[in-house]
Amino acid sequence: MGYAYLAITGKILDHVSTKELLQAKKMIKIYGIASATIYKWNDLYKKDDDTGASKAELLEMQTRIAKLESENDILKKSLNHIRKKVSIKDWQLAIKVMAPAHSVKEVCQTLHLCRSTYYQHQLTKSQ
Repeated sequence: MGYAYLAITGKILDHVSTKELLQAKKMIKIYGIASATIYKWNDLYKKDDDTGASKAELLEMQTRIAKLESENDILKKSLNHIRKKVSIKDWQLAIKVMAPAHSVKEVCQTLHLCRSTYYQHQLTKSQ
C-alpha cells in the first residue's frame, strides 16, 4: 500500500499496481484524506533500505533511549545518595546476586565500585 501512496503524490515508482493505486485514490475520496497526508504517512512508516527501520521506529527508539537515560541518571543519583549508608558486605552481596546475569566488571562499573571490593570478599570467604 505504501507504494500506491507515493504514486498518488506524483512520485513514479516501480511495483505499483493499478489496483493499489485505485484503492489509495478510493481511500482519499471516501475518508477525505489529503494526498499530502498520505505522503507524510508513507514517509514516516516506509522502511529504509539501509537500516530496515521506518522513521516512526527510529523516533520510537530515540524516545526509548531518552527515557532509559533519564531513568539511569535518576538511579545513579539515588545510588550516590545511599552509598554512604550501605555496608561493604551489602555491596558484595549485591554484586554476587547480579554476577550470573552480568559480568563482575560491568556491575562494579555501573555501581561505581572497585572490583577489588568483590574479589576481596571472595578471597576472605575462601580462606
